Amino acid sequence: MTLKVYQQEVVDEFNKWYRLLKKHRRNYEKIKSEMSSSNLSNNAKKAVLESSKTDLKKIWRKYKKNDNEVYHNRVGPNEEPIPHVCIMAPTGGGKTRMAGAILKAIGKPHGLVLWIVPSKAIMEQTVSILKDKEHPVRRMLDIVSGDGVEILKKDDVVSIDKLANGLCVIPLMVQGTNRTDKEFLKIYRDSGANAEFFPPVDDKIAQDVFQKKYSGLEMNAATNMPRFSLVNVFRMYRPTIILDESHKVPSKNFGKWAESINQLGPGLVVELSATPNERESNILRKVTGSELRAESMIKKRVVVNTSKSNWKGVLDQAVTRLKKLECDARRYADNYIRPIMIIRVELTDPKLHKPNNRVHAFDARDYLVEILGIPPEHVAIKSAVTDELKGKNLMKRSSVRYIITKNALMEGWDCPFAYMLVILDNLTSQRALTQLLGRILRQPYIKYTNVDSLDNCYVYCISEDVHTVIQMIQKQLNKEGFTDMRNYTQHQDSPAKRTNKRRSKYSSLTIRLPTVLHKDGQGWSDIDYNRHILYRIKWKHIVVKRPIKMGRLGHDTEAQIDIVTGKSEFSSKNIGSKKPKLSRWTAVVSELVPNAWQAARIIKQFWKHTGLKDDVIYTNEDYLQETLLDELKNRIIEKSSDIFKDGIENKIIRFDVQTSGTAFKMNGEYTILPDDGDLLKTRDAKEVQLSLFRPIYKEDFDSEPERSFAKYLDEAKAIEWWHRVAARGQGEYYLRGWQKHRIYPDFIALFNNDNQRVLRIYEIKGRHLDNDDTKYKKSVLKTLENAFNAGMLSVQDGSIKGEFRILFTDEIERYKNKNPRGEKVRAQNFP
Repeated sequence: MTLKVYQQEVVDEFNKWYRLLKKHRRNYEKIKSEMSSSNLSNNAKKAVLESSKTDLKKIWRKYKKNDNEVYHNRVGPNEEPIPHVCIMAPTGGGKTRMAGAILKAIGKPHGLVLWIVPSKAIMEQTVSILKDKEHPVRRMLDIVSGDGVEILKKDDVVSIDKLANGLCVIPLMVQGTNRTDKEFLKIYRDSGANAEFFPPVDDKIAQDVFQKKYSGLEMNAATNMPRFSLVNVFRMYRPTIILDESHKVPSKNFGKWAESINQLGPGLVVELSATPNERESNILRKVTGSELRAESMIKKRVVVNTSKSNWKGVLDQAVTRLKKLECDARRYADNYIRPIMIIRVELTDPKLHKPNNRVHAFDARDYLVEILGIPPEHVAIKSAVTDELKGKNLMKRSSVRYIITKNALMEGWDCPFAYMLVILDNLTSQRALTQLLGRILRQPYIKYTNVDSLDNCYVYCISEDVHTVIQMIQKQLNKEGFTDMRNYTQHQDSPAKRTNKRRSKYSSLTIRLPTVLHKDGQGWSDIDYNRHILYRIKWKHIVVKRPIKMGRLGHDTEAQIDIVTGKSEFSSKNIGSKKPKLSRWTAVVSELVPNAWQAARIIKQFWKHTGLKDDVIYTNEDYLQETLLDELKNRIIEKSSDIFKDGIENKIIRFDVQTSGTAFKMNGEYTILPDDGDLLKTRDAKEVQLSLFRPIYKEDFDSEPERSFAKYLDEAKAIEWWHRVAARGQGEYYLRGWQKHRIYPDFIALFNNDNQRVLRIYEIKGRHLDNDDTKYKKSVLKTLENAFNAGMLSVQDGSIKGEFRILFTDEIERYKNKNPRGEKVRAQNFP
């Protein structure tokens, strides 16, 4: 269930925003409780409550640390604002897994989730994932719900008991949330199956109380009573809504579609999209294609081969390539890989198999089998009429190597063994091209083989102009979120990689950089968080004592209070006294405390010291679990920090370059993906001269502030050289501290200031990222800086001092304003 680095960063950003939201909501609930017993006049109470209401725009701007940040409002049927955020991630980025992780972070053990998808194919795939108890997404939901997940269809009966005791997830299709869709309109119809959620129609007092509590319900015009409809159940329970693949909604329909989502009455909307509608979506985090590639999520590049011959000639060439891939997979791959070719044809309907110029699936199959000698069992047709893939698990050892289709694999189908897309029509359908291209992007086992042929994917098609094809593919990939990967699509004759070599004046330098090491017996090794930090924590000494004041909790002990909406998730009916389940709580803290016995002990002591009764703990489980996790995480970080710093003091942890065989040695060259863009130039329009390696392109940097900083480094008077650390996963330099993840700096620079040589390690941050992670990195860098300078150790000839800095982008901009002409500056005047 381990998340990729960027996926965890998405969850961390969500938590940062979500906690701000919940804090404001809790404050409002507290004020509302105080007003109920206040002696103020009704008008005064109303004024206080109105001024205390949660301002989603204000929260968004506080999260972004920008008073001018635009926030797009959503409003529900009761005119209440709906909190909503969007995660932007390209195709293949694991959006479903991020959605599961976000639901786990929300910590909702019971209640309602609507998981909205754009098509039948994706619906089937999503339902399959959610029902598979071995899948990481389902396991996340099982953890947070204590194995209480129930996957329902919109026609299934939803009961108070189900919502009170389990987490009910209802997948819906995008077109299903259109008020003109007959299937969708079923959720607006009266149904006796929903009667238990509503008071008796002849009980006027109960009806008045109910309608006052739940505003914005769909009403029956004849009776002026709320309909016994599923949509009214939604509006009462304020579900969390996951909008998966929302970019599939045509932009011209997006506004109406978003409104139909709002009418479901959500308490929270989390959107996941490759290319969000920025006029409607509040983008929390943008995941780039480069981040996917750095984590081996996608194949390294798309190799295009065009041919002027007919479709048979194209198929001949493609089959030759596939056979070579099969040989490479048998010879070099550590894991089982069976390369698969997807063949797009113009016709698949058996009734249309007639002699003409359009390529039919049967023609392609006959040519493969009868002319090219492919065994029949290696070929499968996938269409609306013919489904020869049904029941086959292509990731297991199977005979299928060739899949012939038209549109049946356009979405909702993923098989990382798919390496090749062969297009036998005339490329008129760009959407089909893009959708099918997405089927071959995923990398098997999310791990590169370091064999070029097995780390790339391939497109074969009929065309006389390869450049036009490449541009067309890249344009469509941009719509799938790969906007930062300009040269992701390349011709087969283009170089697979480019080699960056040391500049001649630096070629003879031996450069060793300091690393964090831990004593292992008589030797030293890279520090390992689990073995050297987590293992040494004395768990029996960790106790979380946190008395909880009742004023901070909801007073309705018959219902779980939704911290986001402030409303009861259950009906007004008494669900009886409940006790918190130790197994559910233990599962929630399992990622922090690996020992289940110690986790159980910590939880029981926490319950005891809250001073609350069991039913109150159960009722306010969400808030209390969050409180425990926060305190526990802080204690673990404190203990880990102490262990790390004590290790340095006692000389079992060291940060230096002296230990033979363990120091990081800078290579004389390294290979990265090619780029034929513009070279990076300084402000006087000259190519940078002091970078350790060359060539350096603009596209080698993740942002404009990074490009600007590189230019300023090149202008510094006392600098000897600088190096832009490549993306994580490229065998580049990194640091470690007392938490699990590595710290990858952005720049390394060597200054010579008044004969004192200074190694500076820089990390560039946007000001909105001035958060707990940044504070942790600052603390680690300061600790390592002190340890490094205590020995005045050698990086290359002579002693050297270390300075480790985190720079915010606004600081870089201020430097630019101080030095607008790009004049040479001394090291002490440089950021």
